[in-house]
Amino acid sequence: MSAAFVLVNCDPNYQELVIKQIATMPEVTEAAPLYGAYECIVKVKNLKQNQIRKFVKDKIRKLNKVRSAFTLYLKDDLIGNFGYRTKKCPKCHSMDIIIDKNNGEKLCEECGFVVSERLSENAL
Repeated sequence: MSAAFVLVNCDPNYQELVIKQIATMPEVTEAAPLYGAYECIVKVKNLKQNQIRKFVKDKIRKLNKVRSAFTLYLKDDLIGNFGYRTKKCPKCHSMDIIIDKNNGEKLCEECGFVVSERLSENAL
């Protein structure tokens, strides 16, 4: 499994519409506007690389007003270190678990529930 971010270039006049279309796709956990060379950044669910490639090719790039899409894969061995999808939240069942580096807690990004407290230095 890989975590990925997709940088999307589209007609700037349609940035909001493109983001709304992308945000409703089940493969997407977040979509946010950017200003500069790309109009949108998309956080893709933890999928196999071939599934991510197919999703970008068949869904994002085929959207009206999308000019291009550039995919960034997070190295598999770093996923846990960044806190992505390492555990499921027992309260809301979200897979968006992050690590707070300041106090070593694993938190649910959706509901804020503390999944585990004070990880050892090695886990950080």
